[in-house]
Amino acid sequence: LNKMRKISLSETEKLLKNKTALCALWNCEDKKNWPYQLGYLVYKDLFKEVFLFDPKIERLKYGSEIMKRKLFAIIERKKPDYIFLLLEANDISLDTLEKIRKISPKTKTIAIFGDDDIHFYTRSRYYALFLDYCISCPIEYINSYKKDGLSNALPFIGGVNTENFKPMNLNKKYDVVCIGKPQPASRVEAIKFLIKNGIKINIWGYGWDKYPEFKNIYGGPLDYKEMVKIINQTKIYLGFCKNRLGESHNTGKFFESSACRTFCLVDIFPEYFKQFALNKEIVTFKDNPDLLKKVKYYLKSEEERERIAKKAYKKVIRNHSYHTIYKKIFQEIFMMEEIPKKKSLPKLTKKFIELTEQDMNLEPSVLKEKVVSLFHEFEEL
Repeated sequence: LNKMRKISLSETEKLLKNKTALCALWNCEDKKNWPYQLGYLVYKDLFKEVFLFDPKIERLKYGSEIMKRKLFAIIERKKPDYIFLLLEANDISLDTLEKIRKISPKTKTIAIFGDDDIHFYTRSRYYALFLDYCISCPIEYINSYKKDGLSNALPFIGGVNTENFKPMNLNKKYDVVCIGKPQPASRVEAIKFLIKNGIKINIWGYGWDKYPEFKNIYGGPLDYKEMVKIINQTKIYLGFCKNRLGESHNTGKFFESSACRTFCLVDIFPEYFKQFALNKEIVTFKDNPDLLKKVKYYLKSEEERERIAKKAYKKVIRNHSYHTIYKKIFQEIFMMEEIPKKKSLPKLTKKFIELTEQDMNLEPSVLKEKVVSLFHEFEEL
């Protein structure tokens, strides 16, 4: 690392304007989801040209194999300098990464690992061997990559697209708002608890239509423009940040609301305290009674609520813009690329399949059938 030539952010910005990228993040054409809002919209501002390919849409239309053929075709045709991928879906297998390398050897693969607190030990650390770069969140897992001898992992701090999420100075007509999915179950229970205790709340996002008790307060999914408007009209935005395992981790909710200068109540997550002063720039809650207590307090304490929101806004705008975050990531990438690599990415000599912990609890006959089915899928590649 000491031999790297220092590249400034302004130089990085100029270099990006001469590069092309393929945004192939899962669900990246859905304007109501983060891969479009915080991925594609940012990339198209930074790169000379960005091509868009949504594996989810293509898979649903044509099936997994045709989706991959279409992905390979656009890579072969466009020869992008970089391709952004999400690897939570099994469709982008190690074989797929190897095929991309053969089709366009100069294209660098970049995977976003947004849930390394769930997937690092079962997935990310292995995929990283076959990627040019991986962007890891939570950032504390960078040390785990280093312990495994992997130097291609880069930290992805929490942030927001500040070009789109911004203050609109609208009337605050909603008391409490939740935007997101009803997962994990603790999120649903928290909202039920608030309603039971007389709190007026409104909900948007995918999946809430399965809960008839929320019918009168549910507004459906939102695209980012609608989302920004509603956040701006909100007094208290709920920053639920627990993953499906029930553990708090870094999400965009606090940064989205703060970029709109809207007050946010967040699950306790120690990483936030390294960046924001508790009760001055960020306010957290530990459980449902604590959440209710703070909702009631900050609904009444408008002046204090707005003062905290303004402080959070200033810090998010300064340090957590995705445009700046990606520039810093590519600043590191460009410096790394100036150093000749001593070894190439590993080659696959055998087929690989992936089994989850849940798979291992299947009946032996069912597990065998699944393994055989997965191998047959690989044979068709």
